[in-house]
Parts: sequence; structure tokens; C-alpha cells
Amino acid sequence: TLTFSNNLSMSGMLTVTNVFEISEPEVHDSIYVAGDLELSGLIEVKLVPVASVIPNGRYPLYRWGGTLIGDVANLVLVHPPQQGTLRLRADTVNKVIFLDVTGVPGGRELIWRGDGVQNSWDFVAPNWWDGSGLCAFANGDIAIFEDSGSNNVPVAIQIDVTPKSVIVNAQKDYSFTSSGGFGIVGAGSLIKSNTGTLYVFNNNAYAGPTVIGEGRIVVGDGFSSSGSLGVGPITNNGVLVYNRPDSFTNTSAIAGSGVLVQAGSGILALGGANTYSGGTIVSNGGTLILLNPQAAGTGQITLSSGVLVAGSLNIDNRIRVIANSEIATTGTLQLNTDRIQGDGILTLSGTIRFNSPDLIVDCPLVINNVLQSYNVTGTQIFNGVISGPGVYQRRWTASNPSYTGATVFNAQNTYSGGTLLREGAIGFGVSSIVQDGILISGPIGTGPLNQDNATYTAVFAYGGPRTVANEIRLNPAGQAFVITGNYPLTLSGQIDLGGGIKEIQVDWPATGILAGRILNGELVKTGFGTLYIDGYNGASSNTVVSGELGGIGTFAGPVTVLPNGVLAPGRGLGSIRLESDLSLYGKLRMELDRMNPVQKNDTIHVLGTFDSGNGVLEVTNVGPALVAGDIFQLFDRARVFGKVILPTNDYVNKVRYTWIDRLSIDGRISVQSVQPLLSTTPTNITFTVKQDVLELAWPTTHLGWTLQSNSVNVGDPTQWFDCPPDTGSRDTNIVSIPILYNKTNVFFRLILK
Repeated sequence: TLTFSNNLSMSGMLTVTNVFEISEPEVHDSIYVAGDLELSGLIEVKLVPVASVIPNGRYPLYRWGGTLIGDVANLVLVHPPQQGTLRLRADTVNKVIFLDVTGVPGGRELIWRGDGVQNSWDFVAPNWWDGSGLCAFANGDIAIFEDSGSNNVPVAIQIDVTPKSVIVNAQKDYSFTSSGGFGIVGAGSLIKSNTGTLYVFNNNAYAGPTVIGEGRIVVGDGFSSSGSLGVGPITNNGVLVYNRPDSFTNTSAIAGSGVLVQAGSGILALGGANTYSGGTIVSNGGTLILLNPQAAGTGQITLSSGVLVAGSLNIDNRIRVIANSEIATTGTLQLNTDRIQGDGILTLSGTIRFNSPDLIVDCPLVINNVLQSYNVTGTQIFNGVISGPGVYQRRWTASNPSYTGATVFNAQNTYSGGTLLREGAIGFGVSSIVQDGILISGPIGTGPLNQDNATYTAVFAYGGPRTVANEIRLNPAGQAFVITGNYPLTLSGQIDLGGGIKEIQVDWPATGILAGRILNGELVKTGFGTLYIDGYNGASSNTVVSGELGGIGTFAGPVTVLPNGVLAPGRGLGSIRLESDLSLYGKLRMELDRMNPVQKNDTIHVLGTFDSGNGVLEVTNVGPALVAGDIFQLFDRARVFGKVILPTNDYVNKVRYTWIDRLSIDGRISVQSVQPLLSTTPTNITFTVKQDVLELAWPTTHLGWTLQSNSVNVGDPTQWFDCPPDTGSRDTNIVSIPILYNKTNVFFRLILK
């Protein structure tokens, strides 16, 4: 109600218009004047039905408290066409002017026939069947389109129509169009059933629901900027296609089990809290903009030469790429999908973040800006080739007390923007390809691997031994750079330690091989795995805290081996060169092989001070049995150690050695004698039972003895048989035997044959 506290005077010749929205007798607009109401000239009273028609009843429009000057005849009534009689009446006693509506019938069910020429939908053309004959449409009627109607030309809507509802139940196709910009308005609904297609080429504004029970509704003709459904909710259990060349926004909520298709070359924006589950298809070079996380419903998003655009949202839908397509964002778009499939190339523009711990990406990717992995647990796997100028970032939203959350690259990638390793681990599923000294492709493209200053970061070889040739730039402000996994990993590119003290941790049973140039900092080796340095190590200092440091490289700075560390020249037999000092508080491990054609033993060349008085030298034989008189020149001069461990019992070759130790004299050792390792003294057999398996064991000093079994009589020498019968036990000291419960007595013994 619009209230005036004094007088209201209205005059003119249809230059003043009062607009009243009318729903029902108790729900409508009105004007109240506390003083006098003066009407002169002609004043337009425009009625706007909220529903398809204004129902029968009395609708008080004007009330006044003083005097009415003028008459109801000064009011000119304007309203959409409808059945019944609409009049304005004055009740001067009660000081009210009301709208009196009579004779409005209930909505007729009219079946479309059309004339096959104009196919006009208006209030004049007799294109409808009411059950007894052809008639014209009136607002409030139910408009039904079946297979009996004309569809050879589109249904041409010639004026805004307000049906109670529109029902399209046909196997044939229908098209709605309008040359004058007219459409379906009011509070009615649109219901589509049966297998045909309804093409909506005009703009509509009905407020009721749109229901697609079967078949398709296609909005737009693909070349003109028109075509829309109403503003009410949409239930789609069939196919809803948008085919407009311009920008169009649908904020209506979409539910149901059907599919939504953006087939137009323009831009479709979805803004409803949608729950439809049949999936979303973006094709034909069109663009789909998601205005909220639920905009694409719950089904899969299929990109077929389409563009998907969203802001800083979290999107849960799976994605399939049939033809080359793009996902773009102006913010940070988080994709929570666990699968991106397809053969098309997917271009990523803006900052795209993958969050799922189980993500598998099978299609090729192009990174234009930033691609992030944010999984705290699990492993994201990229199987397609990744190219483009952008950067990949391996990171979390928060710190985690371990380097969980991994990414594995399984293709020959060429992206050039580099890789940022902030948290988590990166697995290399392929090795780099280098031609003429130029990095062509590899698991992390062609740019550098940059360690950020965050917490825990790791790399590992995935699926087998790998070689990665990218430059590695480490950050002393972060935690250790970790090499982990089950396979050897070779890093052949330059390694920049970042100008400070940098810890490189190698986990057991991983093996790390640094074959490129190391520079700019101090290196600290930790972890129980082995780190080989095969290139030039320009670190200003090197400290082995734990595990083994080896290789065939050259160390520019001093090397300190702490009590839990091991320095092992070579990778196999080889030599290591130290251009500065060696301080040995841990262990120096050296290997012998008398049959090696290049060198018979490891060597270490120390140009500076060789401080080993508190260290341990451990020598092992990795070749065939040594022979008395073999000489091994371990050092080029005399060396003194706190402890020397020479190989005495060679269990592999089953011999025992005695040695002549001349290390403190001229740096060499020699074999004095060689004896069989077999012990002739009997020993005991120990046993354990694991489920249905009996495990027998004896000391390694009795390798070469034979295990025998007897299931008949311990005193019968003819019933003792070697166990296992096919391979025997002379090369082992542990045998596992399935328990046979049908044998009540089984005896075992060791004999020396």
C-alpha cells in the first residue's frame, strides 16, 4: 500500500499512470489517501497480473479519508487480454474504488493445431482445439503441444501470452519464436515430455518451473542473441541445451538427472545452486562460466572444444576432455576431481589447483600460468604430456610434519616455467631426454626445480631407476632436500646449494646420485641411504652425518665424516678425489676385486690433510676369492686409522683370509694365507614355526653343511635325505619347510659331506 498523509490530486490526459500488481483479492497493490482524493482528466490504471490471469473478485485499489473529487469515470483501465469482465467501481459510502472481476472461467485445455502458414500464437488466430472446435487462445488457458499440431514453421508468439501452463508432449519437434520480442510471461510453467525437441528461440519471463521429463529443450538458434526460459526453477531429466552466440546468464536452480549442454559459441554463465546429476558438456568453442561451486551440478564436466571459466571456487566435478579445451580463472580455481580423462589437450590459464589425494590426469596439459598440487596425502599422477610456459608448484595449504602428499610425472614434459617444490614429494616416472647437452624434455619439463623455504620436500624415482637433468636450486631456509623411494635417482643437472648450509637427506633404501656440478654453499649429508657424487662438487664444505657418501667425483671443499657416517669411494670400484682436507671420525669403506680389469681396489686421493686417527677403515672383498700374495695399494702413502677391519671370513667364497697390514708404512695390504671357511665342529639347529611353515637355521660359520631329514627311523642310515631334495642347503643357513601334519615324526640333522 502506498500511503499519502495529506491530499492527493491527479490530473491529465493519460499522462498519469497508476500501476497495480494483482495476485488475488487479498494480495494486490493499493493507494491510501488520508485527505481528499482528486481525479480530473483521464488517468491510466494499469493492471499487472502476477499469475496468468486476474481471478474473479473485488480488489480495493483506492481508499481516502476525506472527500472524493471527480469520479471513477476519470480512470481508464488497462490490462492484458483475458476472459471475463474487469470494471472499476466507486463506493463513496465506504470511500473506496475497487476493481470488480467477474466471469473469468477456469483455464481451458487447448491443443495446438496451427495453420501451417503463420502459426501465430495470439488472442485472435483460431489455432487451438478446445475439444469441440478451433478457437483463439486466452490468458489463463493451458497450452498443449502434441503430435497433431503444425510444426512445419515455428510457433510465432505475436504478443506476450500468459498461459496457466505450457505442456509440450510430442515426438515431433516444435520451435517457439517471436519477431517482436514477445514471449511467455506470468506465473505459469513449461513442461516438456516425450522424445521430441523444443527449440526456444524467443525470450520468456514466466515465473513458474520448467520441467524436462524427456527429450530436449534447446535455447537459442546459434546465431541470434535471443532465447531464454522463464525465471523459475528448472528440473531437467532430459537434455537442456544452450545455443546462443552471445553472453547469457541463467541463475535459476537446475535439478534432476539430465544433461546440460553449452553448445553455443557464446558465453553461458550458471549461477544457480544446481544439483542436476547427468553431467555438463561444453562444446563448439563455447564458454561456460561457473558462478558458484554448485553451478555445474554433481555430474562430470565434458569439454569438447570448450572453455570452462570460474573464479576462486572449489569445484568437485570430474572432468573429461574429448577435444582441445581450456580451463581458465582470474583467481585460484581449486579442482577437487579425482580423474581427468580424455585425449584432448587441456589448457590451464590462471592459477589452477588440484586438491584430490587420488588424482589421475590422463590427458595432455598446457600450463599458461600456474598449476598447483595441494594434496596433503596420497599421490597425484600425471600421465599426459605437460607443455606451456607456466610453472608447476608442489605445495600444501599448511605445514605437515612429513613429506607426505606426492606428485608423479609419467610423461616427457616440456613446460618451461620451472617447478616449485614447497612441500611434499615429486616422483619421476621417466628420465630426462638430453640432446647435444640441451635438455629436451623430462618429468619436470625443461625449467629448474626450485626448493622453497617451507618445511619438508622430497624427490624420488618412480617405477625404476631415473635420471633427471634439470637444474636444482636448493634453499637453505627450508628443511632438508630429501631423496627417497626404492630406486636409484640420478640428478645430472647443476645443483645450487643456495649460498648457505644445505642438508641433503637420503632415506633408506634410496640411492641418490649427483652427477652435475654442485656449487654455492655447504653440503650436509644425512639419512641412512647412500649418496653418490659423480661430478664436480664445488661445495665449500662437506659433512657426512649419517649414511654413506660415495661416488667418483671431485670434492673442492673439505670433507668431515662424523661417527655415524661412511665415506665410500667409487660406485662399485672407483676413485674419489678430495682437493682439500679429510677429517674421518666415522668409517672409510673400501672394496677389493682382484679380477677387475681397471683397478683392483677403491682409491681415495686427498690433497690436503688426511686426519683419520679417530676413524675406522673397513675393507670388503666384492670379487672372487682372493689368493695368497695378492697386494692392494689402497693409499699412495702411509695412513693411520683408529681401527682397521680387514675381510677375514669371506662367506660368499667360503674362505678365510689372514693379512699383512702395511697401511701405516706404505698404504697397502696383502693376503698372507687363504683357508677354507668351513667349520668341522658340529653345531645346533634352531627352529621357529610361522603358521604352517617350519623354519630351521644354523650359524653362518657352518655354511656348506647339508641339512637332511628322516621321517621313518632316526637310527636307519638309509632313510636320511638331503633337504630340500632339489637344491640342497649348502649355500644357505636357513631352510623353510611346509609342515605335513600326516607325518607324526620327522627328524633333521646337519652333516658335513
